Amino acid sequence: MTMLLQFVVSFGFILPVNAPQNMIAYGTDTFEARDFIRTGLAITLVAMLLLVVFALTYWPWMGYMTKSI
Repeated sequence: MTMLLQFVVSFGFILPVNAPQNMIAYGTDTFEARDFIRTGLAITLVAMLLLVVFALTYWPWMGYMTKSI
């Protein structure tokens, strides 16, 4: 469960206030909130897809998921 929470918490890509590095980039007035949303949604979807692939392949090897589900 800790591994899952670590992945979910680190998916702060969509809004400028989700992560300190986003706030720094937004503070330079080079980017607009629209830019963060556009690229953040794509990156978040890829990250969620990788999380599902990771959960379906690696976690059973580690014994986290059982066949009783």
